[in-house]
Amino acid sequence: MNRGSDGDLVWSAPVDELRIGLSFERRTPTSPEVTLGFLNVGTAPRRIYFIRNPVFRSFQSSLYGTTTLGEIRALVPVSPPHGYVVGRDDFPLLEPHAPHLVTQTLGVEIGAGVHLSTLEWTYRNRIARWQPGLQTLDGETQRLFGDDEHPDLWVGEIEVGVRP
Repeated sequence: MNRGSDGDLVWSAPVDELRIGLSFERRTPTSPEVTLGFLNVGTAPRRIYFIRNPVFRSFQSSLYGTTTLGEIRALVPVSPPHGYVVGRDDFPLLEPHAPHLVTQTLGVEIGAGVHLSTLEWTYRNRIARWQPGLQTLDGETQRLFGDDEHPDLWVGEIEVGVRP
């Protein structure tokens, strides 16, 4: 576990040429915000699959914290099973050594007098190929990348932790 400070990203070790970073900021005492970062440490551009709407990220992006009272809490609610249509914007292209940053407000109140003593983020992707034409509750999956529905997607699991 690395020590982080407001606004500083703490980066993971690389996994298949990808690093993830995390920082913790207290916008208000009960509604902290985190910055999540992706860094391609390879020499060629690389895509990740990361849903741009934070409400629907819980199956690929998990944030957990330990409070000063020793409680472990999931810090983002579980995503609804439908209500979102994946688009090309959910597959950002990471240029080598150029950080891709997003922010996410934590979905639970920490409470007066209770603080986070650790914060951990796990990013996972198991989708190696995007398949158009599948029927879902929200419509048919769309062709996103022309004839190449499997751009060089990063597949795996990676985690990073900080002590706010």
